[in-house]
Amino acid sequence: MTAEDFMEILENENLEPYRYSGRGMYGRQCPAFNSIFIYAALVALAAKYHDDVDFLNVLKHVRTDSMGLDTVCYFPDVIFAIE
Repeated sequence: MTAEDFMEILENENLEPYRYSGRGMYGRQCPAFNSIFIYAALVALAAKYHDDVDFLNVLKHVRTDSMGLDTVCYFPDVIFAIE
C-alpha cells in the first residue's frame, strides 16, 4: 500500500495524521498520530476495511513511542516520498 492510498483512507475517515520519523527510520517520514486513543479508531477501520489485506497489513505494523506524557502512534511501513 502506498502512502497516498493509506492517506486517502485516513482522509475519508476524517483522521488527520502528521509526518513523523520514528526510531530507526533515519529521517524517513511516515503518518503518525499524537494519541494512544487512535487505537480505537484503527480497530474500527480494521473492521470496516477487513477485505483490504494491504490496509490490514499496515495496521498490524503500527508502532508507538513514548513522548513524556503522550504517546505517538506511527506507521513505518508507509513512507512518504521526499518532496
